[in-house]
Amino acid sequence: MRKIMIIILILLLAVGCNKQTVINEETETLKIFAQSYAEEHLEFNNLYDKNKEYYISYPESEEAVYEYFLFCDGNCIAKIELSYSEEMQYFVRSCKYKDGYIIGTITEENNSDKKIGSNKIYLNDSIEMSYITNIKVEKFELSKEQDSKMRQKVIDIVETDYLAHNKEDNAKYQLISPISFYVCSVAADKETLLIKETSVYDYVLLKDGIPVFTIRLDVTNDEQYTTSEYYNHFNIDFSKAANVKKAFMLVGGRYYYSNVIVISDNDYLNKIYLDNQLCTTFVIKKVYEKAFEILEDIAELTVIKSWGN
Repeated sequence: MRKIMIIILILLLAVGCNKQTVINEETETLKIFAQSYAEEHLEFNNLYDKNKEYYISYPESEEAVYEYFLFCDGNCIAKIELSYSEEMQYFVRSCKYKDGYIIGTITEENNSDKKIGSNKIYLNDSIEMSYITNIKVEKFELSKEQDSKMRQKVIDIVETDYLAHNKEDNAKYQLISPISFYVCSVAADKETLLIKETSVYDYVLLKDGIPVFTIRLDVTNDEQYTTSEYYNHFNIDFSKAANVKKAFMLVGGRYYYSNVIVISDNDYLNKIYLDNQLCTTFVIKKVYEKAFEILEDIAELTVIKSWGN
């Protein structure tokens, strides 16, 4: 009898050592959002250091987990709280979920003693996109007819929307051929990064060699366009960029058109844009060197039309 009890005890201990991990299906989705917010926090605040280890920790629970913690080299540096709302929240990034949205709130912390649980999501491979095996460039084919139609439309816009109200008799105005947008994204195969040219183009009007007015136009819908007066928020010295022959705009990541990197054949201009961004997204960092190969295949900038002296 004693031997039987000992065997039963051993079996019970063995079962205890193989405790089943709690898996909540909703948590499996929520942790994807938590990872996105954590990476955004590192990216936006320029906190990522490839020589350190980053991970998210969260507790094991039978209930859905809405609270996560971001660690760097074992130190807790931020708390990520997810919340669900049926209404779209403005001025914050929200993720579509079920019939509403998930909103993430990040609070910075600095706690070397904080311990959450054994559940971890490691971020380094994701941030560095270690799974990428190929970077591919895709061009947008613009026909001669489309190009001609767009140029004439932009000339008309310049004359009616800008020069009719702002032209100075002693100034020279030049409309420059379009500057393309290339968007970076991970392809469906999850192994390829695409640098894809879009159908959106920027036309720039120069006044005595300095940008003063831009027109953004989508060739797939040339009835709609946007215009804006150029503001030199990077304090570019245009005398140092006067020799630019080729240029395009590179965007990608969570901030898209709000974070634009100019790629050109002018080192000064490239450095200005790279050094003065609020942040450079992880995907842009991944493709940055490759992007310069595009310069070899694009046409040089030309003057479409001039006005004045």
